[in-house]
Amino acid sequence: MTRRVLLLLLPGLLCLALAVVGLSVIRSLEDAEPAVGPVVACEPSRSRPGPLIDLGVQAAGGVGQGEELGSTVTYPELTAPEIRRLVARAEAAGAAVISTAASWRTIEPDPDRPYDWTLLDRVIDAANAAGLRVRLQVSTMPQWAVEETSSPTDTDFWHPPLTDTELRRWTRFVHDLTVHVQGRVDYLEIWNEPNEYDFWPTGPDPVAFARLLEASYAAVKEVDPSISIVSGGLSNNDIGFLRAVYDARDELYGEDEVLFDQVGVHPFSGDRSPSTELARWTYEREPFGEFSQNFLGIVDLHDLMEQRGDADKPLYIGEFGYSTQPWREFGPVSDADRAVYLEEAFRAATCYSYVSALSWYYFHPTRFNEPSWTLLDRQGQPNETYAALVAWARRVGALR
Repeated sequence: MTRRVLLLLLPGLLCLALAVVGLSVIRSLEDAEPAVGPVVACEPSRSRPGPLIDLGVQAAGGVGQGEELGSTVTYPELTAPEIRRLVARAEAAGAAVISTAASWRTIEPDPDRPYDWTLLDRVIDAANAAGLRVRLQVSTMPQWAVEETSSPTDTDFWHPPLTDTELRRWTRFVHDLTVHVQGRVDYLEIWNEPNEYDFWPTGPDPVAFARLLEASYAAVKEVDPSISIVSGGLSNNDIGFLRAVYDARDELYGEDEVLFDQVGVHPFSGDRSPSTELARWTYEREPFGEFSQNFLGIVDLHDLMEQRGDADKPLYIGEFGYSTQPWREFGPVSDADRAVYLEEAFRAATCYSYVSALSWYYFHPTRFNEPSWTLLDRQGQPNETYAALVAWARRVGALR
């Protein structure tokens, strides 16, 4: 009786085994998922030269990540001659824009003392002397400007302006900053990655971010209408969050209100090539919806801008790059592969005339930017990725 039962069950067990094997094969195929469409790349030309090259330079020092994971290094404050040498290296790699931080917390730590523009001016002056454009990322709040907060913590460092009083204080600073840099700066970027808890620790809030943009835009344009306002670079292509910001704008101010001249985005693609698009890296993310970790998600992001009446406004890629060390859930990318990916990123961005600039993350090591990401090491020596950027700049005629 047992043998008969086994014989009867054998076909079913065989089918089940085949199904399990089949499922395993499907999962393996998903891991090696093909691109949704063809590899995207465009050759630069006079009519389509590609995005401006932006490289970041920071003067501030402090304790940061070292060459080895888990290690720390003290980065000294950079002197004016050191900044000039960095700017010269950036220019030699084809940079048209030098970007740097304008941290309110650093510039005005005490409301009873004058602004300290020292570090900011070192970078701006060096870039101006080289004839390069300047982008300032304006962010952070000093402890004294935050209402009803506890003692200073890392979270307080990125506390955004939320209350009416905080917004008034922020607006006053942005106004004074614009007066100080008028005629010397081309772009002001408002905040950094507002769609992430790391940089908006009270929880990403499209309504609060729309209010911050509206107040900042008005304060800057009152002083210098020529400065281009970039919305704080989104972490990845967060289409859902940007849609919610548009909705908040419409509800608070009406569809005709202008919050920015360009949309900032950081379309990191983990350890994957920027020139292909994989379906499973575009998904619904709570609470705002569509989210893409493909570099080419920039197309979907700009499609949304077009739907909301901003077809003529550019995307500013304020950060994009790869780490030679493991990062989050992603593996390391060798310097040789990263050099290839740099060219692919610029060639892909060249296909879309609405990409105004691409800032490779990052140019040199700082307390916030580990050497595993940078084009120069701590001794200022360039790597293969730097050489790839020079080769690209030469191809598009960006070297002077």
